[in-house]
Amino acid sequence: MEETSCVYGINHKTRCMVSQIAEQEKNRFIIGTQDPRDDNEIHLLEFNEDDCDISSIIFKHPGEIWSMTAHPYLSDMLFTTYKIPNSNNMETSLWKMNTTEVTDDSITEYKIDNMFTFNSKYKIKKLICEPNEGASKMATLEENTINLWDINNTSNTSESLRQYTIPPNPYNEKIQITAGVWSPHSNNVFITTNNEDILAWDCRNDSVSMKVENAHEMLVQDVDYNPNKPYFVATAGNDCNIKIWDIRLPKEPLKIMSDHSHWIWNVKFNHYHDQLLISSSSDCQVNLQSAVSVSSSAKFLEEKSLLIIDEKSDFDEKTSVDDSVIYEQELFYTGTGSSLPVDGIISTYDQHEDSVYSITWSNSDPWIFGSLSYDGRFVINIVPSEEKYKIFNITCS
Repeated sequence: MEETSCVYGINHKTRCMVSQIAEQEKNRFIIGTQDPRDDNEIHLLEFNEDDCDISSIIFKHPGEIWSMTAHPYLSDMLFTTYKIPNSNNMETSLWKMNTTEVTDDSITEYKIDNMFTFNSKYKIKKLICEPNEGASKMATLEENTINLWDINNTSNTSESLRQYTIPPNPYNEKIQITAGVWSPHSNNVFITTNNEDILAWDCRNDSVSMKVENAHEMLVQDVDYNPNKPYFVATAGNDCNIKIWDIRLPKEPLKIMSDHSHWIWNVKFNHYHDQLLISSSSDCQVNLQSAVSVSSSAKFLEEKSLLIIDEKSDFDEKTSVDDSVIYEQELFYTGTGSSLPVDGIISTYDQHEDSVYSITWSNSDPWIFGSLSYDGRFVINIVPSEEKYKIFNITCS
């Protein structure tokens, strides 16, 4: 079966998109518009795979949206960071999306309610939350500080629980916190990217617990945690590279992927099959790629490769150990003679005509992902069946 794409268009500029992570049964995505001249909107989208159809609920939103974070366990709640209308100042608020229609003067629309707004003294750029259902903490990322908050005590947003200060840059560069992600393996650990560096923070301490300096040659734009390997993270940067790190070994990345031709804005691990990564870039492309050699499946594949090598040795009467080693390397990295997953590009999608600023996996289906470009084009794609069969170790006929 050949997978098809599904497209949804918005008549606004767009930069922000998240999956509705508290929704476990439906493929839902949330998009925020970024138009300085018009009323802005939040689009709650649902993708029906059977009908290849996208339905939407649209909410009006004050100000152009620069960042969005879905609430980790309340599906109708959403954080946005946005520019205040007729001002250069930014605010961050928590909204409740009411999906019940409201009719006023014969006009039917959907409403969002402002549950609270952070104190304006906090110049928030991004917000990250614990990803687990029992989440209790969230962190706001600012110019050179990080503030920790109790996500269950939103009545007090005047003072944070704890504040962290980014260490000074030895090159006297202006510190830019560009991205952050909470560890799915620990409620107390989160990662931020600052200029070209990666910093790991422990909420139980007041300092950086691990650091990778000069992780990229240019600005790091995104970071994501491997869901199955506690110390493995992926980063994407303006140097057109994606790098996978073991943050305990900061000197060299485990793997570098250089398949984009311009700045890379996003990189995301699949939530279940961590060998699958998606990335988006200003080259207008979306890449789906496999990094199985540094995934949780690597040991299994090495064992399978050795089994296949032994079988080949029996049939071909191999006598050279060196030949077996060469055959194993070909098998594991290029897929020669096997239907198992291998490293490299799986698919490249060129359905966008503008910079692709956001990309994310569906939270309810591990094979579905969405991408969003600046011109308001949202595209759903599905992992090819052949790759699914490889992951399940089934030969595609």
